[in-house]
Amino acid sequence: RRSDVPIRTCWRDETTGPLDADNSDRYISMLRRLLTLGNFDQIIYITHSEDAAAQADAQIHVKGGQVSITQ
Repeated sequence: RRSDVPIRTCWRDETTGPLDADNSDRYISMLRRLLTLGNFDQIIYITHSEDAAAQADAQIHVKGGQVSITQ
């Protein structure tokens, strides 16, 4: 709030690790609500959870020095 440049991206790093499939669903729903309530343009979350990744609008995969995007 003190910056002259608004931060429009919310970053979450490995916050889905301890969640089972049901709680992963709830967490992603919560992030979608945060998008609206926090007035963010996007939320980027890093995860190794296939359940959480499957719910993303798009996925960025980084492997072996290569980057790919799926939507």
